[in-house]
Amino acid sequence: MNIYLSNKKKISLISLLVCLSFLTGCLKAKKSPFDINSSPIVSAISFILSTNATTAATTPTYILGGTISGLTATGFVLASGTTSSQSLTISSGSTSFQFSNSITEGSSYNVSITTQPSGLFCTVTNATGTIKANVNNISVSCIVPASNWTAQTILSASWTSVTFGNGTFVAVANGPSTVAVTSTDGILWTTRTLPTSSAWSSVTYGNGTFVAIAFGSSNAASSADGITWTARTLPSSSSWNSVTYGNGLFIAVASGPSTIAASSPDGINWTARTLPTSTFWTSVTYGNGVYVAVAQPSPNAASSPDGINWTARTLASPRGDAVTFGNGVFVSLAQGSSTASTSSDGITWTARTLPISASWLGITYGKGVFVAVANSSSNAITSSDGITWATRTLPNSANWFSVTSGNGIFAAIGTTPNSVAISQ
Repeated sequence: MNIYLSNKKKISLISLLVCLSFLTGCLKAKKSPFDINSSPIVSAISFILSTNATTAATTPTYILGGTISGLTATGFVLASGTTSSQSLTISSGSTSFQFSNSITEGSSYNVSITTQPSGLFCTVTNATGTIKANVNNISVSCIVPASNWTAQTILSASWTSVTFGNGTFVAVANGPSTVAVTSTDGILWTTRTLPTSSAWSSVTYGNGTFVAIAFGSSNAASSADGITWTARTLPSSSSWNSVTYGNGLFIAVASGPSTIAASSPDGINWTARTLPTSTFWTSVTYGNGVYVAVAQPSPNAASSPDGINWTARTLASPRGDAVTFGNGVFVSLAQGSSTASTSSDGITWTARTLPISASWLGITYGKGVFVAVANSSSNAITSSDGITWATRTLPNSANWFSVTSGNGIFAAIGTTPNSVAISQ
């Protein structure tokens, strides 16, 4: 039988036993010499101490592992999340994993992904717990993002733009119209009402606020939840095409041709800004400390560190119809072209070859991949780096205008026919 005592109790017990041993020796002194080493009480003390030392030295340890599915690429790294956290690189094609170091009983673990495999997106289930036995029920599942799309039902309208924020997808429509829709899962969409009937062209999310702008007017709108909207006013009546958020500012650009742009810290109060070239500005984004706008029908672009002062740049593709940022790279696509442009700084651009030529209108980044959709087709493309692209197929041919990522899924919207599609 093992006896478990705190250090304080051990010291008290030992002191008591030593005293008893001494007294016993004193009582026996007249009869015979007292040999402390042969005292049964001292033997008992030694037994207690050795028993507890042995128990401490043999605390059980267990292994931590599980199964993997869909791992068809390299570069995948897991972390154990234990006190002495272990890192584990897992080879392509692996169907199971096990951390090399055993873990002491009673330790907690929280297995997480340190590095996603190239071109894949993996998730972990049964990731946390306390070690009481060997653990082999942790499950890792990997998929190719945006590879399989499913059609969903949406209200009939000329949908132009979709974004995600605060756990909600929000889409707006051209028209003129007051129609917007929201969804938390991309499947069930609820109709909302914008404050003015306008040709709503773009919607974005930032700083806890959804902001929508309209083409051919000075109309804008803002909302904290995508449900209740308030009318706002842009600096001028223009062909506002695109709005984005980054580094504390909303930035909107207009077509025309024009040099018109606007900035706002809150989506409420807007200030006019001037772009460096008079042209048809189509899309704007933010990343790596830089705002970038692109235009058509020529390869015009512009960059700005603050959204106020802009410098003219030149794309490596024929024109710019959609631009986004992800994985340290800006990517710009063009209608009617199989050439894309990429840039790490928004200044110097490099031409890239797409697998197909299409009227690319929408692009986003999420789950480690760029995803683009096109007008008058069922074409989509994906890339983990903006350089090497793979073709994907949307559920139907439509004028796919916009795509976004959020809540673990991608959502694309279009018109003619009115369409929405989602993909993991």
